[in-house]
Amino acid sequence: MRPIKIAVATLLTFFIFFTQLAYPFSECEQFLSEPSRVEHATIDDVLALTALDHKAWGLLGATSSKLASRVELFPEGQFKAISDKGAIEGFLNTQKVSLKPEETLAMEEASMGGYLDAWSFLTDNGFLKRTHSRFGEGLFLVNLTTDVSHGKRHRRQIGRQLILSALKFSKEQNLRFIRGVTRVNGFAAYLQKIYPEYATFNAETKHAIQKSEIGTYLNSVSEGQEKDPALGFHLREGASIIAAIENAMIGDKDSEAWGALISYDHRLFSDPALGP
Repeated sequence: MRPIKIAVATLLTFFIFFTQLAYPFSECEQFLSEPSRVEHATIDDVLALTALDHKAWGLLGATSSKLASRVELFPEGQFKAISDKGAIEGFLNTQKVSLKPEETLAMEEASMGGYLDAWSFLTDNGFLKRTHSRFGEGLFLVNLTTDVSHGKRHRRQIGRQLILSALKFSKEQNLRFIRGVTRVNGFAAYLQKIYPEYATFNAETKHAIQKSEIGTYLNSVSEGQEKDPALGFHLREGASIIAAIENAMIGDKDSEAWGALISYDHRLFSDPALGP
């Protein structure tokens, strides 16, 4: 089997060089790597998950207490991707909810005039204690993290397997809907591109520009005219955009604190590797 793998690697290297695609060999090897297996995360994984989250998110990463709370409250809804060597390469946290997030946010805005941070509001600041509903009929994607030391293609593969596992779980549970709030981490760069003086504008002007441009940006990403790493991943995996979310995650400078409310439909779920 080993000579075959070497031959395939050699052929793939030649093909990429010949077509002048800008993939270093370290990323080419990802095409030959075994896919991760997905299992439920346990309390014993919390320290490893915390390290992985901070490696990917920096100061926005979850604390060990938040990750432990998620596992303890809803163990069957926490997924981890493991390499053939036993290393955790990524994880996905979810919670069950009774109301759709758009309904929850609308109710909060009507009664309290709004929210400071949509993601924190929808997830009890990441602890899930007040937002997870044991008998909820919907699934909310709380957090998706992959190991940033891997190449982009391998990270997408890891993320895809985690999302597919959540879709399969939702289908098995016969849940009514799947929602998530994703970053739009190409938005700040987009604004700087179309408004070269954007960085010099005051906060009020920036906010007005953001509100006027976010819809156009989301449509452009959806139509493939603009690239957004986070949102683009979900769209490629079959998600659809429901709405732009202001103050989605305070501190996310790449997204200018905006996000997109997305929806998955598990009725469209089909992956032979995971079952019908």
